[in-house]
Amino acid sequence: MLFTKRAPAALQDPLRGALCRGNKTLVRPFARRDVDCWVAWPRHSDPLFDTYNPPILTPRQRDSYYEQRRTCPDSRQYAVDDRHGRLVGRISLRDMDWRLRSGVLGVSFHPLRLNEGLGTDALRAFLGYYFGPFGMNTLFLDVAAFNRRAHRVYEKCGFRACGQRWGEPQTDMAGIFRRAEYDGIRHLFMWEYGLVRPLLIDMVVRRHEWDRLRSEREE
Repeated sequence: MLFTKRAPAALQDPLRGALCRGNKTLVRPFARRDVDCWVAWPRHSDPLFDTYNPPILTPRQRDSYYEQRRTCPDSRQYAVDDRHGRLVGRISLRDMDWRLRSGVLGVSFHPLRLNEGLGTDALRAFLGYYFGPFGMNTLFLDVAAFNRRAHRVYEKCGFRACGQRWGEPQTDMAGIFRRAEYDGIRHLFMWEYGLVRPLLIDMVVRRHEWDRLRSEREE
């Protein structure tokens, strides 16, 4: 992809504070204090989701983490609050191409706030902002094939599969190739030199697809 150092003026975030609202959530720009809240989230109990856990950072590392992402020209970070103003999720954009008006989505939510419909609510609201005031045309993502809950959320929000590939090698912390409880999903991983590579599903939604889905939902 070709990148420019700055987003064109017409594509700059046009709103301050809350960018968009759903029925259960509010999406706003990510702030430095959100890093502290995020790293304090409890860890996922399922070792399969260990890579979704926030890193352990010192206060100085948190400052650096925030500044690097705040000043990066081809990425954006957003916070998701619930109705009580508590941080329940993070939405990120990376590899943004301002000429083609496209980006790659990343989503993570508080481990104890899953299965409440917050992810679907926040993502639908965010897509309205992304394809609306933010003026973008295409949004990509990749999701681990074993993460069926996330896959369903993305499909509800209009994303469709456009390919698949093996992800980066990682330590088999969960014991995918050792423990019997993972027999049913073992085919979604590749064993490679003592490491495992998860199968990733690439997905995409385009502006006209989102507009059509939104119209159908409103009807």
